[in-house]
Amino acid sequence: MDDRELHKLVARYCDLVPWRVYAELALTGILSWTAYVYLVVAPLDGRWLLCFGLGNILLYRGLSFSHEVVHLHRRLRWFRALYNAMFGFPHRVPAYTLLPHRHHHSTKSYGTLDDPEYERWPDFSPWVLGRPLVSALFVPVFITLRLGVWPWVLLVLPRRVSEGTYRYASTLVMNVRYRRPDMRDEQAEMRREDLLAASYFVAFCMVSASLSLFWKAFAVWYLQAWCVTAVNTYRALIAHRYMAHRAPSATRRAQVADAVTVEGSWLTSLWAPIGLRYHSTHHYFPRVPYYNLAKAHALIKASVPPEHEYLRTIEPSFLAAARKFVAACKTAPVRAAAASETEREK
Repeated sequence: MDDRELHKLVARYCDLVPWRVYAELALTGILSWTAYVYLVVAPLDGRWLLCFGLGNILLYRGLSFSHEVVHLHRRLRWFRALYNAMFGFPHRVPAYTLLPHRHHHSTKSYGTLDDPEYERWPDFSPWVLGRPLVSALFVPVFITLRLGVWPWVLLVLPRRVSEGTYRYASTLVMNVRYRRPDMRDEQAEMRREDLLAASYFVAFCMVSASLSLFWKAFAVWYLQAWCVTAVNTYRALIAHRYMAHRAPSATRRAQVADAVTVEGSWLTSLWAPIGLRYHSTHHYFPRVPYYNLAKAHALIKASVPPEHEYLRTIEPSFLAAARKFVAACKTAPVRAAAASETEREK
């Protein structure tokens, strides 16, 4: 079966059900904020710890909808606004910070320095598996300063400072060398979302301080943000095979072969919510909504021949994917050196 026939089969799963997407995001937001309020006002006991775990799951799921904003906001008029109101502004992760995700799907930028979500082999180090736990400690502080305080400062600074901020410090990335391209068409929207996120933070400070709960409220948010950031970073690390050291002309099929789908169990949905476990499926058919990715994956798996590269992207569990990732990390210096030598020969 060729790709054309496969696309015809999978097309049935590309239909969008707007009410479902809005309802799931809204319900996740309501439950997440209910858990957060309980954590702030309740005493530290067994029920508090249980609610903390549940709250992290809900927050992670809610923030993961930012990925859907990139793919669906043009098809769902108010989806971006609802995401920002529920999660983006109050948690200081507005939708615009993830919009460059589209470069991760581009055949021109995938796997290059222009791909914000692709870690490059020269960037790996022996402590790569410990890095998420450490780096995640600083993320809540950074986004609080960057999106809670800095937008007010930018109002009185020269325009070139704003342009530098939006270019170098306004995108959620795995690739720390990524630089946001020309954003003149987007800057007005970015500035507006910046100020709304900062306004949310001011309101948070005023309300929590008036109730004498500021430090506990901030501590709870900080711990949740740290946990969610660490888990998401681990998920993103094992989501690729990292075969594209340089891939300026990577085909769609090459992207699929370089991605990882983790079948797992119901537990997989906790660390890879709303279909994020089906990464190679998503690269193959990016228009399939998150709630249909499992069906699309099953259909592709049953339809392609045994030698198809899609089947090689499938892992049974997070541990299986992590073991392959660790094994690949051990060969990273050799592969990077080989890639550099090939580049010099060209």
